[in-house]
Amino acid sequence: MSFLGEKTLKGSAYGSARPCVDLPRLIDLYRQKKLKLDELVTRTYALDDVNEAMIALEKGEVVRSVLVM
Repeated sequence: MSFLGEKTLKGSAYGSARPCVDLPRLIDLYRQKKLKLDELVTRTYALDDVNEAMIALEKGEVVRSVLVM
């Protein structure tokens, strides 16, 4: 019966994030080792190696790469 009830549609921009509040909090969590982001990065590349990074992505060698500027 729950699918017969009244429904609403709610939009959001950026997942309703509040950058001024949320980003400092996420940075603090990362610094405290409570937000594990490093484990999500497969490989890092220098900006000059962007073509190599794209080839590795196309070949499926990496999942998440970071370009270091």
